[in-house]
Amino acid sequence: MKQETVKLRIALGVATVAVGIAFLLVVNTGHVLNGDYALYVCQARKLLSGEQWQAYQDMGRMLQLSTDSHYSPILYPWGVPLLLAMPCRVFGINYWVFKLMIASCLLATLFILYKDAVRSKEWRSGMWTLLFVGMNATIALSIHRVLSTLPYMLFLHLALLMANRWLPAGILRGKAQWASATAVGVALFMAVQMRTEGVLLFPALLLHQLANMKYATGIPRKERWAETLLPYGVFLVLFLGTLPYLPVGYMVHAGHPQDVEVSAWGNWAFYLTAAPQCCLPFLPSGNVWVAVIFWGMAGAGMYTDLHRRSVAAPAYLLLNIMLLGIWPYKTERYLMPLVPLCIYFAAQGTGLIFRFLRSRQAWVTDGVLLFGLTCQLANWGMRMHSLKDEYDEIRMDVTGKNAQEAFAFLREHAQPEDIVACGESRTVYLYTGLLSCNLSLSVADTAEKASWYLVFKNRGDYLQHTPKELEDHPELFRRVYANDDLILYKIVRP
Repeated sequence: MKQETVKLRIALGVATVAVGIAFLLVVNTGHVLNGDYALYVCQARKLLSGEQWQAYQDMGRMLQLSTDSHYSPILYPWGVPLLLAMPCRVFGINYWVFKLMIASCLLATLFILYKDAVRSKEWRSGMWTLLFVGMNATIALSIHRVLSTLPYMLFLHLALLMANRWLPAGILRGKAQWASATAVGVALFMAVQMRTEGVLLFPALLLHQLANMKYATGIPRKERWAETLLPYGVFLVLFLGTLPYLPVGYMVHAGHPQDVEVSAWGNWAFYLTAAPQCCLPFLPSGNVWVAVIFWGMAGAGMYTDLHRRSVAAPAYLLLNIMLLGIWPYKTERYLMPLVPLCIYFAAQGTGLIFRFLRSRQAWVTDGVLLFGLTCQLANWGMRMHSLKDEYDEIRMDVTGKNAQEAFAFLREHAQPEDIVACGESRTVYLYTGLLSCNLSLSVADTAEKASWYLVFKNRGDYLQHTPKELEDHPELFRRVYANDDLILYKIVRP
C-alpha cells in the first residue's frame, strides 16, 4: 500500500473519530421547536401513509391563511423525507435517531472526499481536507438539527465524484462507461431532491463535459453524444416517474422575494466574508483581508483543478456563489455544503502559491496547513467543551412536557376541521394533524380565520399576537390552557 494512501486513511480515521465524539457531546433526544424540521418529518410520515398530495394541499392552505408566508415553501424537496421515512417507520418521531442519520451523512461525505482524493491522486490536499472538515466545529454543531444541510452536502459531493469518475474520454468503455453515466444521473436526481440549488449541477456538469469532449478520441460521434446526454435522461426519467408521488411544492419560493429586500452586492459581501470562518471557525468573521487571502488561495486551487480538466467542482462553486447574490435570505447555513470544496481548493491553492515561492514547497505548505489545523483543533475543543444547554425559555424543546401537553390538549378538544393559529404552524400540524397558520395582522382577522390560538409566552410578537393583545378582547379569546411556555386560547364565535 502506498504511503500516501496510508496517510489518507489515517486522516479519514481521525476525522471519523472527531465526528463521533462531537455526536456524543452535541446530540440530545429532543429538538428546538421551530418549523423546518417539522415539515421534513411531516413529509416523511405522509410518504409512509401515501398522503403526499394531502400534505401539499394542507400546507398550501396553511400558507394562504398565514400573515407571513415568505419563510416556507409549500413542501420541501423529498430527499430528506425519503431518508427519514424508514427511521420514522421503525422508531416513530425519534429525534436522536434522526440526528444519527444526519451524522451518518457527514461520515459518508468524509468517505466520498477520501475516494475523490484517491481518484485524483491529490494526496496532500485530500488529507488536509479530511482533517479540516472532520474537525470543523460549525459543521459538528449542525448535527443536532434535522435539516437538509448535511444530506445535501453528501449528495452534492457524491454527484461531483461521479462526474469526475465518468468522462466522455474513453477512460471507461462499454458497460462500465454506461453504468457510470447512469450513476451520475441518479446522483443528480438525489442532489436536486435534497436542495433546490442542486439544479446548478446541470450547467456545472455540462461545462465539465464540454471541456473534456475533445479528448474523447476513437469513440463514434453518436455514441459519444449518447453517453454525454445519458445522465440528463436518467434524471428526467426519475423526476417525471416520481412526480405523481412526490409533488413539487418548493418552487413557490419564486414568489417570495417580493416580500424581502435583496441586494446582490450586499449578499456577496456577506457570503464571501463569512465563508472563511465557516470553513475555519478560528478565523475572524466578516474580515475583508482574511476573505481576500482565503479566496485568493481558493482561486489558485480552482485554477489547478481547471488545468486538470476537473471543471465540475469549480464551476458549481462559482455558480452557487452567484446564486447566493440573489437569494433573499442571509444565513451561513447556505454556505455549509460548500465547506469541503472551499477547504480543498484553499489547500490546493496554498501548495500552488508556495510552489512559486520556495523549492521545498511541500514542507512549507504542510507547515502552514498544520498550523491552521492546530488552530482548527483548538477551536473545536473549546467549542465542544463550552457547550451550553440548547433549550431555554425562548428556544423550547418540542419533546418537552409543556409542548407535548399543549398538543395533547388540542388533539383531545379540537375538531378535525378546526384551524389553530400559531407562530410555529408546521409543528402544530405535525403533532396534532390540524391545519395551522401564523396570524398577527389584526385581532379581527385572527378571530375570523382560526378556532384556536396558541401563544408562546416568551417570544414577544414574533409571528404572533402577544397575550396582552388577546386578553384585551375577552369576548373573542378565552384562555383554556396554560403552562410555563405556552398559552392556548379558544376563539369564541359571536
